[in-house]
Amino acid sequence: MPGTSLSVVVPCFNEAEIIREAHRRLAETLANVGESVEFVYVDDGSADATLDVLRELHLEDRRIRVVSLSRNFGQEVAQIAGLEAASGAAVVVIDVDLQDPPEVVHEMLELWRNGADVVYGVRTAREGESVLKRWPAGAFYRLQRRMARVDMPLDTGNFRLMDRRVVDAVLAMSERVPFLRGMTPWAGFRHQPAYFRRSPPLQGRKSKWVPWALFGHAADAILSFSFAPVRFVFLAGALLLLLAALVVPWGDAAAALLGDGGGWKIVLIALLCVVSVQFLALGIMGEQLGRVLQETMARPLYFVRERVGFDGESEGP
Repeated sequence: MPGTSLSVVVPCFNEAEIIREAHRRLAETLANVGESVEFVYVDDGSADATLDVLRELHLEDRRIRVVSLSRNFGQEVAQIAGLEAASGAAVVVIDVDLQDPPEVVHEMLELWRNGADVVYGVRTAREGESVLKRWPAGAFYRLQRRMARVDMPLDTGNFRLMDRRVVDAVLAMSERVPFLRGMTPWAGFRHQPAYFRRSPPLQGRKSKWVPWALFGHAADAILSFSFAPVRFVFLAGALLLLLAALVVPWGDAAAALLGDGGGWKIVLIALLCVVSVQFLALGIMGEQLGRVLQETMARPLYFVRERVGFDGESEGP
């Protein structure tokens, strides 16, 4: 959309029940931001009526552009698809359930106008979330920051505003396993936080978050932006080698004092430790080799089934 100053990228997956209300609130909140606005909705292979609702919304609001992917590729890939479709001088990425309140975009824009290249949202509180969710999320963010080679701010998701230069830098990375929270700080530029209280999901909808999703995010963050796992295995191997050197004479002494059974128990424990580290090392190498394979195969991140609202392109059936 020529002349657009602000693009709002909104990934969607099976969101037909809330997407109208989400757009109403987004449009209302951003009505007076002082910038021309476009809304880029990415339908990530939804199985419900999400795409039909988006087509209808486009007819009501021509600022809406829709990218419908051929299947569900995942949120991170959907965000990259939205960044590639966005034309604004500044681009905001926000979830459709609006737990990250769009009112914060006003502050983000002000910081951007004052020179910030990236304004990332920092959650100071999580309303309506249980301890079962808050504790693992907090632990994940801290582990991620400690192990990564880039400075990933604590308590941040993908809710952020990026200058066009940053968007272009992120897209130039062409990673097969994109992780926006790591790619954005890795690109550099000037970053500033915007603090907010996270809201409950829109219209009381139950969050789609599941505890084990954090393991996938942790793997993406640690394996893509850190050598810590390999170094850990190296150090563990060195410590076990030292332990083995100590266990052998101790095993002889234990056998002399306790009989043959005492020495074998100590040796068996040492052997189990060594085997455990070996399996851990194989698992880490397997994960990293799998990522290398993905990069070398160079498959496209996604395929587009339909695009709506783009000049000179078909608007679908």
